[in-house]
Amino acid sequence: MLAVVRELNNSETVFVLPQDGPDHDVRVRFFTPVAEVPTCGHATVGAPGARAVEYGLPSGSLVQKTGTGLLQRVDIERGERVRIGLRQGRAEFGADLERAQVVLLLMALGATRVALVEDGPVLVVSTGHPKVLVELSGSDVVDGLNPDPAALTHSVMRWAATASSSSPAPRVRANSSPG
Repeated sequence: MLAVVRELNNSETVFVLPQDGPDHDVRVRFFTPVAEVPTCGHATVGAPGARAVEYGLPSGSLVQKTGTGLLQRVDIERGERVRIGLRQGRAEFGADLERAQVVLLLMALGATRVALVEDGPVLVVSTGHPKVLVELSGSDVVDGLNPDPAALTHSVMRWAATASSSSPAPRVRANSSPG
């Protein structure tokens, strides 16, 4: 599948597969040109939308199972056009990233500590596919980023695997001294 995705070179590609159990209607596997990911944005709602149009699926709900076993409820509403709704998991906030992790994140983004908003959060947040939440100091900083996608993917997935989701995380103080 990854070979096909790399040939297409789209930012997100989804494969829709038959169900393999009674708790879902279809299986979906999401890919970027670099790797398989647990879930993604546009393809998550695009796949059921395309299927609804192509196969004339009626209004209703279905459950799609991702490659990591996450079950996503998708609502299809037919009218003048097809509308798709997705019920995602509850947002889970992981632990604050430690100072060394923030430094690695900034290196992977091609940024410096000056890029961070003072007292802004730097933590892992997930509704099924972990992301790092970081507040940057402005659009000029965002425009100047030179990210290393492989380093970002590796770091985020490693941090997400160890993030605690049992309680909301406090905020990282970006300019605080270590210790």
